[in-house]
Amino acid sequence: MIIPAGPTDVTLKKVESTFIEFPLELKFKSNRVNNYRFYVTGGFKYAIDLVSQEKVENEKDLIKLRKNDYGYIVGFGMDIYMPLFKFAPEIKMFQGIPNVLATDPGIYTTNLQSLKSRIFTLSLTFE
Repeated sequence: MIIPAGPTDVTLKKVESTFIEFPLELKFKSNRVNNYRFYVTGGFKYAIDLVSQEKVENEKDLIKLRKNDYGYIVGFGMDIYMPLFKFAPEIKMFQGIPNVLATDPGIYTTNLQSLKSRIFTLSLTFE
């Protein structure tokens, strides 16, 4: 999609990924007060991009991303104890450490210096 913006054009390019993730997290819980318990979580995650196009040759229209990514996870949440189940809303953030942009002379990647993962997750758990 090209949007004219005066002397330059802006191009929006969608980049899709499918990951297999291997998280390792620790959870620190508070004492239970009435029917509530708060906690914080932190850890490390390694991810493999299954649809990475890093090794594709002679394609100028791709934004090529590296296959491997890793970083740290931080988050917080609470356990709410109901009469028949436990409800646990949680918010987590993953921050990737390495630059996942593959070096390529393509028309899109030459204008980018780096790409790093930043993923926010809202989880609602019913037990």
